[in-house]
Amino acid sequence: MLVNISEDSPAADRLALQIVQMREQGPLVRDSPKGDVIEATTSDGRLWADLPFLVSDMAQYWVQDHAAMSSPQRLRFAKFLAKLASAGVGGDDGLCTSIALRAFRQALEMPRPLGTLADQDQVEDASRSEADLSVAALLPSVNVWFSWAGLKLIQLCEAEKAHPPGPATQGKYGPGPLVGSAGTAESVDDRGPVGFSIRRWLFWLTRLENLAGSFREAGEDALAAFATGTMDNMLITVEGTGGRLRRELAAAYLRGEVQHRPISI
Repeated sequence: MLVNISEDSPAADRLALQIVQMREQGPLVRDSPKGDVIEATTSDGRLWADLPFLVSDMAQYWVQDHAAMSSPQRLRFAKFLAKLASAGVGGDDGLCTSIALRAFRQALEMPRPLGTLADQDQVEDASRSEADLSVAALLPSVNVWFSWAGLKLIQLCEAEKAHPPGPATQGKYGPGPLVGSAGTAESVDDRGPVGFSIRRWLFWLTRLENLAGSFREAGEDALAAFATGTMDNMLITVEGTGGRLRRELAAAYLRGEVQHRPISI
């Protein structure tokens, strides 16, 4: 099982490569009785070009099981998904809009206890729910998305890429209550709730700044350093781009809304 593969094993990378290779084979075709060549399709797309059901299955697995996983298992799964997303796997960037966006919402936009470093070593617990997780338990998954799929996330924020509209979309993917309390909540229009956006990315950055300070005040210096490192991953990636997010970040510095700057910038 993927989540039980050792962190040092190349098996997860091989699996990710095999999935990309499968997609690059193009659609599976066969001859019809009339002599035409037709593509093999499913209700979720073509085999194998569209990798049908990959996004929906991975999203369902994440939503239902990530809270019960141990922290190492959750981290390995998030890293695997981020690597796939960075390679463009998942129709219409579904891995990001269905999984990464929800992970950021739960870790950075919802009120929850700070937690301690020990929360990152938790064992599997089938009775544990998402509401039981602390910020400390969720931060590694956030960091791994910024580390492995940071450029993809920036592109989605600049494009204001949203999760497909639906009855439960706002409650699962729309800005959480902490975003609204900061005065940066996105509006809901005819296209459904906004998902990724520049304003939301900037909120995640300022939230991490606040978390680093809170961890430091609580005596959790290692977690404060981890939150700072996550900000570094965000900022170093955006510094290498020339898009709107970089310009908005520069403006946020001038307004005093963002203070942290990684040493390398």
